Amino acid sequence: MLRVVTVLSQEAMGELDSDSDYAASADSPVSVEDELPMLESQMPSRPSLFSCLPTETLLYIFSFAASRPIISFHPFLRWTADVSWREYVGVAPSLALVCKAWHALATEILYSDVVFTTVLQAPLLVRTLKTPGSDAYGRHVRSISLSCPILEQAAVDMLSRSLSAIVPLCPRLERLALRQEKFASLFPVHRTVNWMGFPFARIRTLTHLHLSDTNGYGPFDRFDFLAECTHVEALTISWPLCAAAPLVPPPVAMPHLRALTLIVVSPNVPPRAIAFDAPALRSLTLCIEGTPDADGEGTHRLEPVVMHLLRCYGHTLRRLHLSFLSRDPHDGRELDHLGAGDDQAFADLCPELEHLITYAGAPLNLRQHPTLKWIDVWVPSFALDTVLGDEYEQAHEHALLPGFLPARGTDRIALPALQGCRKLDISLAIFLELPAIVAPDAAVPPGEPYGVWAFGGLKVAQTRRAVAWAPADAARFAYDSDADSTYAYSSASEDPSEEYLSDGEEDVDRAVRDAYRAFVQSASQSVVQAEYYLEGSALNLL
Repeated sequence: MLRVVTVLSQEAMGELDSDSDYAASADSPVSVEDELPMLESQMPSRPSLFSCLPTETLLYIFSFAASRPIISFHPFLRWTADVSWREYVGVAPSLALVCKAWHALATEILYSDVVFTTVLQAPLLVRTLKTPGSDAYGRHVRSISLSCPILEQAAVDMLSRSLSAIVPLCPRLERLALRQEKFASLFPVHRTVNWMGFPFARIRTLTHLHLSDTNGYGPFDRFDFLAECTHVEALTISWPLCAAAPLVPPPVAMPHLRALTLIVVSPNVPPRAIAFDAPALRSLTLCIEGTPDADGEGTHRLEPVVMHLLRCYGHTLRRLHLSFLSRDPHDGRELDHLGAGDDQAFADLCPELEHLITYAGAPLNLRQHPTLKWIDVWVPSFALDTVLGDEYEQAHEHALLPGFLPARGTDRIALPALQGCRKLDISLAIFLELPAIVAPDAAVPPGEPYGVWAFGGLKVAQTRRAVAWAPADAARFAYDSDADSTYAYSSASEDPSEEYLSDGEEDVDRAVRDAYRAFVQSASQSVVQAEYYLEGSALNLL
């Protein structure tokens, strides 16, 4: 479409050049320098680039450029959001400012995902939604995300008041993510939230809920709050729920819950601390934080807790994910908390399990299961140096999981439904959803050694046997800032510099036109490639 416009413009310019009315004569008193502005004023204005594109294409461009990453960052680490959210945080507001011709058209997409990077932004949204002429924007809000440290009681109170005002103005709210970054403090921070005025009835529209607080027991993790979320299908929450709650709380009925992620924030979890009645649960993720005791000895064990969870939910599970992240680089012994022989015990409690994701520092003690199709294991990055090459694929063509499982066909293993095994780079474990999004049955493009998945600024390489950083990103993220004297840290949440904002409108408009021209010309190829990557990537959890 843009090529047609360009050809017509060139032909028009050619006609203008050959037209005697616009040609400069030797007898004319007007100089060539004076004639150029006259010619420009007499020439018909070129049609706007946006007027040449149909509405559907404009909406597709905006949603493609301003869409948020489909993965979230690990709550135990600070600034990991910059890896996948940097482009979204920067591109979406920029498009909102420069695309004046279609700002009204793209309002629905612009307001569909609201991200708070500071607590002070919450009252600003309240003011925007209540401003005359902007009160209809609340109908477009489908997702609200909060990702920032909350250190003072005043901030908690302001956030509670703001959410109480925002939720009634967003009748279509489906996703709510309240997560706090890891923030170490020498002084304990005591926070309480007054939920008396919170509009619980409106929360019943939620289908995806993420409540995590890594500073112990979170202020959002309340039974009375969850009891109103009866339509939630995916839940991520710090666990156990509340320090002041009874050890055996009454179960919260969630009949539609299909995916549950429990972030274990306490080393002393009561085995009976179960608070969910989820008969439709299909996916369970346990995010385990390494928390050694004061004497350095990891005496607490999570094996009884995991076993109790699987006794409650294992009979309906299709996917089980055990994720580990250590806060202390010297507490590698925490990997032994689950104990030897647990893999088989866990699998036995999940008779319909299809996808097992675990971590291992030793061979898996998994020998038999009737329905298990896929096994993923988190391994150190150095164990993946050669897995992205064709030689590795050919050398291990008949092996299941070298170093972790016996060879196929031996008497020591009976996994009749097993279709494949993968090694996952443990540095990607900060993205808990990654093994499900980059599904083990996702196809690799023909003739390519690996497929590439892009999530904002994060690019991941995937083969039949491994998931790791894309080779280009592996070098980029391995960059040592200490060795670079010109390095200066910048966060996606920081305000852009004056230099960044000093570009003239003409330069911005030219850059936008060039970007859209390149995008439209390759749109069909991009769509085909995206459909190929996504084909078969969703797990059948019916």
